[in-house]
Order: sequence, then C-alpha cells, then structure tokens
Amino acid sequence: MQETVALLGALDIDDEDAVPIVEAVEQVFGVTISDLEAETCETVGGLFALVCAKLPTVDRSDHLPCLTAATFRPIRRALLARCPDLDVRPDTRLVSFIKGHDHREWRTYLASETGLSIPQPVLRGFFVYVLGFATMAWCLIQFVGYGFASFFAVCLLGWLISKMVSRYGRWIWEDIVTVGDLARKTAALNVAQAVKKHGAVRKGEAWQALVTLLQGFSPRTGNIGPETRFFARRR
Repeated sequence: MQETVALLGALDIDDEDAVPIVEAVEQVFGVTISDLEAETCETVGGLFALVCAKLPTVDRSDHLPCLTAATFRPIRRALLARCPDLDVRPDTRLVSFIKGHDHREWRTYLASETGLSIPQPVLRGFFVYVLGFATMAWCLIQFVGYGFASFFAVCLLGWLISKMVSRYGRWIWEDIVTVGDLARKTAALNVAQAVKKHGAVRKGEAWQALVTLLQGFSPRTGNIGPETRFFARRR
C-alpha cells in the first residue's frame, strides 16, 4: 500500500520510450519540442515548464470551462444517441451499457461522434498470449526441426494467433470503470483542442493531463511529482 501512494523518484522508463513520450506530449498539447529541448528535461517538472512555455496557460480563471466537464458533455450526448434510455452520469459504470470484452468498437464510435481523441483499449493478458506463442513455437521447432520449414510454420502460427487475439482477446479500457473516468482520461488527450477552442488551459489541468499521459509509459505505480525523474539513473 505504501508503494502505491509514495512519490515516484523516477518513472524508470526505457531509452526507447523517450521519443514516443515526446511525440505523445507534442500531440496532446499541440506543441513542438526539439531534440535539444527534450534532452534538457530530466524531470517531469522540467518537461511541464517547457510545455507551459509553449502553451497558453493561466493559474486561475472563472471563464474557462472545466476540462473534464467539457469533455463529459459530448461523450454523454454520444452515449444518449446510441442508448436513449441510459442514465448517463459521471458515476455510470461502463458495464451498464458495454456488453462483452471488446471496447474497440465503442472507442471508434465515440471518437467519430465527438471528434475527440479517445483512449485506446489495451489487450488484457498480453503476456499470457506471448508466453503461449513462445511455448507453441518452441514445441513446433522441436517437432519440425530447424530450417525454412520451421521458420515458415512459426510465422504462420504467429499470424494465426494474432488473428485470434485480435478477434477474441479482451480489449478493454484499463483503469476506466465509469463514464467520469473515461471523461478524465479523454480530457487528458485533448488539451490542444481545448486551447484552440477556449484560448488557454488552466495549469492545474495541464499538469494533470501530463501526469495521466506519463502514467501510461511508466512500468511503476505511484504519485508523479515535479521532481520525478524520467530515468532511474542519470544517462
């Protein structure tokens, strides 16, 4: 329990995650970050300061709408268009209207109806599928032997498994239980749209969006603060 609430000293990301993180930040916030600027950001606070220098932000404003509330409204309209009898509130659970184990079709629908970037569902039990493929591939090689035939057979096996996983795997929104959760996650992906529409965004909301974004890259759990480093050790 202590580990989940403690402030992370480092996200402990891999070197290959650095570029995807920068690209994701650029897309979410609608800014451009040069390689030199990215290299100078050793902490999350440093990256946030860089983003705020490029993004119209305000400390407080009574005129700007709440980012999550503004995101909830179009999601609610889209849900009611498809499920008119649904009582859509922030605490409405997704399982009350999403049946089955595949959320991808709902993600496509909401993105089309709202024009927002909706979180991508992830494959539940991904490592189980990988382990299953590795085991079956090893058994196949032991039976067929090494050579072109076994290489072709393993490739065919991988293709078949990928098709089965794509169709029958559990593609769900992790850590998203209610419509309110979905609105918060979606709001964090659409800061650039909010700035374009309203002219600015509150710093607190921009910070929360950055934290939500970075949580998807970190293999560790815990609270992310301004002093949280990207790498466990200085490169």
